[in-house]
Amino acid sequence: MVEEADVVDGAKAIGFTTGIPRPGEVGVVEDMLVDRAFIPQRYSSAAELASLDDVAAAAGVPGRAPAEHQVSNALAAAALARSIGVPGQAISEGLKNHSLGAHRMVTVAESNGITWVDDSKATNTHAANASLGSFDSIVWIAGGLPKGADFTSLFSDHGHRLRALVLIGAEDSAFREAIAATVPDLDVIRIEPALAVDSGVPRRRGEAVVAAAVEAAADIARAGDTVLLAPAAASMDQFLNYNTRGELFAQAVHAHLGS
Repeated sequence: MVEEADVVDGAKAIGFTTGIPRPGEVGVVEDMLVDRAFIPQRYSSAAELASLDDVAAAAGVPGRAPAEHQVSNALAAAALARSIGVPGQAISEGLKNHSLGAHRMVTVAESNGITWVDDSKATNTHAANASLGSFDSIVWIAGGLPKGADFTSLFSDHGHRLRALVLIGAEDSAFREAIAATVPDLDVIRIEPALAVDSGVPRRRGEAVVAAAVEAAADIARAGDTVLLAPAAASMDQFLNYNTRGELFAQAVHAHLGS
């Protein structure tokens, strides 16, 4: 894409990496995000931009190590900011003051050593892959409209992290096929689909499904687990949209915990 791009004379390609950057890149050295692209001395040194703690704050997980994709996002944003002249010292403040988008790996609650995370925005396999790679022991709530997606790599790459799958989609065959091919012994709890209407009167679509999924996950989860809503599929089979799916999940979690 860079080679074929129509760029102005003098433009240069800037890279970002979660490893140690080369000249012309931004990256990570120890626990710092650093710039080796926009400083005159980039061939011999690097300029500090922010810390991994700043990234954790931006990602809504202060006090924890941020996930690799969260670090990548911060580096890409930092590189773009630097490319238009934003001073390096402003990158840290920008991350610290960042407001996390709704339903994007939001920690809903922590109780009895169990963390409940809403990533309803993970409506495809790419987003769900990043989500799953962020936690070590997961009770995964997933399912929805697959839209022809192949879920095999999610289970082959992250099966060792999964304690169980709580399956909520109206159509589950794509998930079942992927499980059979990769982790056939995985504990799967199927939540029966809900109707979009009740006696012809629209109601809160998916409310009963999410409530049942939360109760099923709570029965399985143990201290150290993350109950993760990262559906890897679209929401409209049982919900108005992914926002509604995430909101109902958060409400069901708080109702279960009595908080």
